[in-house]
Amino acid sequence: GVGSTTLAFDVEVETVELSRWLLLPRGKQYRTFQLIRYETGKPQTSESVKLVTEYLADDSTILAFKLLALKAGYTYEITWFYR
Repeated sequence: GVGSTTLAFDVEVETVELSRWLLLPRGKQYRTFQLIRYETGKPQTSESVKLVTEYLADDSTILAFKLLALKAGYTYEITWFYR
C-alpha cells in the first residue's frame, strides 16, 4: 500500500485566512503530517509552516487546519503518513 500522500496548492494572491479539510479514504488513518511552503517553482526554498489552528479527529480520519496571512507566489504542500 501507499505509505503517504502529498497535496500541493499554490497561493496566487495574498490571502488573509485559508482553511482546509481533508477527509481520508474509508479505512485509512494518518499517523502524522507535515506542512511546508516554498516559492512557486523553487522547491529548494522550502520551510516548515506553523499552523494557526488544527483539528484532529479522534479516529485520525480527518485533517483540518487554518493558516493566516498567506503571501502570493508560494506553493504549500501537506504530506500525511498512514498508519
